[in-house]
Amino acid sequence: MKPFGVRFVLLVAVILLLVYIIRIKHTTSENEVPARKSAIAAAFMDWRQCAMSQMDKIGSEPEKVAKPSVIISLGIGADVTAEEKLKQVVPSVLGQYGPITIEHIDILTFIKKMVRRNFIDYIIIDNEGPEYDIIPMIAVEELFAKNDIVFCQINVEFHVQGSEEHKAKFSKIMFDLLQVGRYAVIRHQKYRYQLMYLVDFKDPQCVEKYLKQFLTDD
Repeated sequence: MKPFGVRFVLLVAVILLLVYIIRIKHTTSENEVPARKSAIAAAFMDWRQCAMSQMDKIGSEPEKVAKPSVIISLGIGADVTAEEKLKQVVPSVLGQYGPITIEHIDILTFIKKMVRRNFIDYIIIDNEGPEYDIIPMIAVEELFAKNDIVFCQINVEFHVQGSEEHKAKFSKIMFDLLQVGRYAVIRHQKYRYQLMYLVDFKDPQCVEKYLKQFLTDD
C-alpha cells in the first residue's frame, strides 16, 4: 500500500483533472460533448474505486471513531430505515424524534439556534426539492464554512425529475461542486432518484476523524 500522502495527492490530482475538463467545456464543439462526458465518467469511476477500497474500512472499524458525533436528519418521513440503523450503530443517543410540526426557518438559523453545534459529523438530506438549494450553500458557496460550521459527511437524495430544467440544475450543482473541490462524491446510486454520499476533504478535523486514520497503513 502506498503512504497516505501519496494516495491523497493522487486523489487530488484526479479532482484537478476533472476541474480542468470542466473548464474547457465552453471551448469545445458540439460533437466533442459525448467524448468529454465519457472522460469525466471514466475519471470518476477510477476515483470511486480508489476511494471505496479504503473507505469500506470505516464500516468494519467503527471503534476508531471514538469521539462523540453530531448527526442531523433533515426531512424525516414515512421511511425511517436510515434513522433506525443509525440508532443501532451509534452506541448512545441523546434526544428523540417524533411527529411534530415546527415553523419554517432557514437551515442556517436551524443549525445555529437549535442544533447549536459547529462540527456536524453527518447530515442526511431528503427534503423533496430543497436539496437543490442546501447543497450549493454547503458545498459550493461555503456559506456554513464562513459561519464556522462544518459538515463532514453528507447523504443527500436529489429528486431529479424528468424535465430538462431539473436535469440542467442538477448538472450545474455537480460541476460547481467539482470546481470548488471541498467535497468529493464517494458513493453514488441512481434508483428512483440520485442518491449521493459526500465527504469534506478540506476541513482538517473531518480529514483526521473520517479519512486519515482509515487511509493510513497500519
